[in-house]
Amino acid sequence: MDPALNYQDCLCLFCRKKGHVVGKCPQYAWEWPEPRDQDVDSDSESTLPPGVERGRPYPPFNPLPTIEGALCQRCSQLDELSRIASHRPIVREDMDDEALASGEKLLSTCPLCRLIFDMTYLTDDEMKVVGIETELVLVTGWTIHRLEPDLYWKGLGRRNSPYAKCVYTSVTAQCHPVVYRPHCLVEQATEAIGLIEIGEARQPHGAPALGVRQVDPKTPNYRIIKDWLHRCEDLHHLTCRPLVSEELKQIKLINVETRQIVMYPPAGCDYIALSYVWGCVEQPSYKLGEILPTVPATLQDAMVVTGTLGKQYLWVDSLCIDQKNSVEKATQMAFMSAIYSGAWATIICLSGQSARSGLPRVGTLQDVIPQLSCEIWGKKLLSVMPTLSDQIDWSPWASRAWAYQEGLLSPRRLFFTNHQVYFECNSVQCCESLDDSSSPFHLQSEEQRRVALDEVVQDQEESDITGPEGVIGRGVLRDPFRPISRAAEAQVDVDNLAMYLRLVHSYTMREMSHDADSLNAFSAVLTRLEDNYYKRGFLQGLPVDDLPRALSWYHLTLPRRRVDFPAWSWAGWEGWVNEIAVKGAKDDDKALMPPLRIWKAGCDDSPELIYNFNPTLDIMKELERPAEEENESQDGGDDEKNTDPEENSDSSLSSGVEVISEVWCHIVTRIGNDSSQWILLGIRPDDEDSYEEINFENDPVFRLAKILPDETPAALPKINRDEMLVEGIVIQLSLTEPPDYYSDSESDDEYNELCFVKLEGQPEPQRMRFYGPNARQLVHQRNSHRQEFLLVSREHAGSKQQIYNALLLVDLDGDVASRVAVADLRLVNVELLDSCKPERRLFKLK
Repeated sequence: MDPALNYQDCLCLFCRKKGHVVGKCPQYAWEWPEPRDQDVDSDSESTLPPGVERGRPYPPFNPLPTIEGALCQRCSQLDELSRIASHRPIVREDMDDEALASGEKLLSTCPLCRLIFDMTYLTDDEMKVVGIETELVLVTGWTIHRLEPDLYWKGLGRRNSPYAKCVYTSVTAQCHPVVYRPHCLVEQATEAIGLIEIGEARQPHGAPALGVRQVDPKTPNYRIIKDWLHRCEDLHHLTCRPLVSEELKQIKLINVETRQIVMYPPAGCDYIALSYVWGCVEQPSYKLGEILPTVPATLQDAMVVTGTLGKQYLWVDSLCIDQKNSVEKATQMAFMSAIYSGAWATIICLSGQSARSGLPRVGTLQDVIPQLSCEIWGKKLLSVMPTLSDQIDWSPWASRAWAYQEGLLSPRRLFFTNHQVYFECNSVQCCESLDDSSSPFHLQSEEQRRVALDEVVQDQEESDITGPEGVIGRGVLRDPFRPISRAAEAQVDVDNLAMYLRLVHSYTMREMSHDADSLNAFSAVLTRLEDNYYKRGFLQGLPVDDLPRALSWYHLTLPRRRVDFPAWSWAGWEGWVNEIAVKGAKDDDKALMPPLRIWKAGCDDSPELIYNFNPTLDIMKELERPAEEENESQDGGDDEKNTDPEENSDSSLSSGVEVISEVWCHIVTRIGNDSSQWILLGIRPDDEDSYEEINFENDPVFRLAKILPDETPAALPKINRDEMLVEGIVIQLSLTEPPDYYSDSESDDEYNELCFVKLEGQPEPQRMRFYGPNARQLVHQRNSHRQEFLLVSREHAGSKQQIYNALLLVDLDGDVASRVAVADLRLVNVELLDSCKPERRLFKLK
């Protein structure tokens, strides 16, 4: 760069101002600490210093005013942009990223520099390296991956594609070429740009699909929006058809032609729902038959869009539910799943701070961000605009807890943002800035998608390359309860608890105004989970069929108590719940699960048994089969097989039978090679000797489980709504903090959650891990103190002999306990549990 410029024409990518570069930015006056060897990774989760974070603006940004003028010397020589103008495939020599500027120097006097500045946002990882010898580079990608990042097609590996190309920016450092390579992918970039011919309203005939398209900054393109909706209506019957239910007959709607509050028509109708940020707007209540006067801007604009799309009815929570009638509110709240699942489409206002904000480009032009553009070489560069995922992340709507189920369960969603309108159904995603009229992915029928997906699932080699997402994409807010292919779903071992935790994880990162809505705002999702997976319902937000493992939830952030709900449920706390189950609770192997009984408060606070599991019960039932049935099975085979157990036993099971108790030996001998029964008892068909090293006769959990069915607790105490009565196995452990040298060998998170327990007769302490942001503090406070833990689940720890035990740390005071934290303890064999003094305990969990 010419020193004479003295940086006065430079643009800073950090503070987004003119007059200096990042390295000279006064708000960027800090040095990144030298990384340890294990931290030299571009994906490191290290955060920026607080002072830097506070001085750093976040997208979306308003673009610089467009200027005309000559390109700077560097931009005039760029070849990368010419690549996206050609229709030929990207070839190997094209994949070398083109450096734009050493030290990220962009000039305010150059039209192309200004465009690149507007489309570039430094990620946290890029901020770590901008102080060294770095370059801002242009990278070529496919426009389809701005919509569906995982999509795969034949020829992709050879850089062939039916889709158009685009260019995005990334930061790389030459001094660490391996570590600091351009790691940003096209779907992760804040912006990308494409090329169209000047004066052409559409891409030329034969041009690649999903070429960039001009977006009108003053109004949505309703013709395009209607095309999206009707194409979905025609092609996506299984995944996107509104679910019409009896509950809809009890809801009220707005007739947008007359502005009157009416009942849902007896013959049914198509209606549009609205999801928005209510904010601090006082909204009057309206009764059936009333004509709406002036309403807040977002609601009024939604009525305009509904009418423009050719629909007569709109549902808005604040208008269609009498907010002053507590009985009506409670009744209608139970219909949330039906209301959003039954909507023909849902309008989502992403950009609005309140009901007064309005829908961008419908009733207001305030804060509209125009499409980036630049004319060079007789062509027009246009931005693809930010991805829908980014728009949601930046939006006030995403922080609203109620909005999660509204977006997730709606079959078709129209997202209004300050940039453009996005459409997403349960099959595809579209946006105004990309022309999908000839896109093979968007024009596929549901049957074609299903056939393609089934073929991939059945072809293991192809499935390993693409996976289901490579065929149908994954979307942003698709309804997880409406799979496109039941055959494909059956091929995937879906863990109900994993799906449940993923949904809770996404929900709990959001905020709500009233703590009492902790479950109400998630009720529609729980309803769908109950309809599809958990038929016995939920207890304070936890699935009854999976109560032990579901009790093992933990926070990623420091929580705040919500006193309207019990402390043993995530609903009783404000805080982000992790989607990953603790070790010991990831696998639902019934042979390893500990015995557990749980009661909830029933009528008159009398205990009502809702969960009763004992690993020996299935065995006992098998032994109680009528004797004549057993004799028939034995007599029928006397002539064909030798009844000598030593000669007739399957050799692959013989060693396992020798170490298993008499009861287990009987069952294993009886069922022979019935693989379904092997799974029941925990013996996997693909690993027949998996229990050779486990002596169930010496397993303290199994011993306690065998006597529990014969023991009925005495008169049970009464419990209230916020309590559960628990009977299970409690163990005692004394915690020890890890030595200091472990802090150098473990990651920060692992070290903070690590502790040790000393078991009798063992020379080495056993590793134990607590989960959550306060784990280190908890271990420090309870160091060298004996603690009591409820054993809630067990699973194999890689080795067939080692077991992970999922534990619930409880503070027991007589027969009352409080949930404190969750942990896992890995034991090299099950017999070591005897050193933990396991015993059956009955207590109230508050």
